[in-house]
Amino acid sequence: MKEILYSHFEDFIDLTEYEFEYIYSHLKIKKYKKHQFLFQEGDVVSFDYFIINGIVKTYLVDVDGKERIMDLSYDNLWISDYPNLFEQSTTNLYASCIVDTIVYCISIEDIDKLSEEIPSILKYFRIRGRQGIIKREKRITSLLMLNIKERLEVFKSDFSPIFNKLPKSIIASYIGVSRETLSRLNKKKRNNTLYPYPFLSLQKSRKKDLILQ
Repeated sequence: MKEILYSHFEDFIDLTEYEFEYIYSHLKIKKYKKHQFLFQEGDVVSFDYFIINGIVKTYLVDVDGKERIMDLSYDNLWISDYPNLFEQSTTNLYASCIVDTIVYCISIEDIDKLSEEIPSILKYFRIRGRQGIIKREKRITSLLMLNIKERLEVFKSDFSPIFNKLPKSIIASYIGVSRETLSRLNKKKRNNTLYPYPFLSLQKSRKKDLILQ
């Protein structure tokens, strides 16, 4: 598992072996079962979590008691409620494991400490911050500007490694539609795949009727 994290860092920055080992000494490994929470509403968010293996959904519960998916994270991605992590305040979000999940976790105090001591780590967290802003802006734009079909296609592209592992209810919540709407869209797509040329399909139907006569 250590190699996974080292390889991840190497994609962004150069680290000496000593620097990596020093960073690694500030991390803790935690294992969660399916449906367990990394954090939930009312908790003070204490850690930033790096997913070694697993899938985590971050969501809030609206006034009607429905889950609203804010984000999905999987292998080699980080997950937290960052405003509340930085402010050390209570969260109104839930982070729940969709499957059994293993993570590394690090406190905000250790992130600040390492950023001061190792310049390349400060660069790494700066890159991560930029990526987070881009991801958030793309998600907002998708919800505001794209139709349901387009949002689904963007979702498939963004989450291709885990798409087939996700319940349809989670996909529907993420793209901002009901489960029923998503099912109708999928059914329509299947029908269009079976009969890509409606006119030919109609001709076959008429030919069959003539034979029966």
